Amino acid sequence: MKVFLKGMEFFAYHGVNKEEKILGQRFKVDVEFYVDEVKGDNIDNTVSYSYVYKLVREIVEGKNFNLMESLAKEIGNEILAIDKVKEVLVKVIKVSPPIDGILEEAGVEYRKKK
Repeated sequence: MKVFLKGMEFFAYHGVNKEEKILGQRFKVDVEFYVDEVKGDNIDNTVSYSYVYKLVREIVEGKNFNLMESLAKEIGNEILAIDKVKEVLVKVIKVSPPIDGILEEAGVEYRKKK
C-alpha cells in the first residue's frame, strides 16, 4: 500500500552558495512510502502520517546540507528505518534556486527499498 505526504513546505538553509546558507529559502518535500496492506482499522497497524511529517520537518529545518541529494537521502533513510516501511521515494524541490535563468524549480528524487 502506498502512503504519501505531498507539498510539505519548509524554510531552511541548504545549499552550496554562501547566500543560501545565510538568507535561506523555501523547500518543498514530497514523500511516498510503501507498507504492507493494513489489517484492521487501527493506527498501530500502519505508519502515522503525523510522525513522518514531524520527522521530515526535523531533518529539513534542523540540519544543514550543501546538497539537496544529501538532504533527500537523509529523509529517505530515516523514513525507511521505520519498521513497517518497505520502500521510500523522497522528492526535494528548491522553489527559487539561485540559477542565472528562468525556471520554476529544481529538485532531486531519492528512492530506496529495504
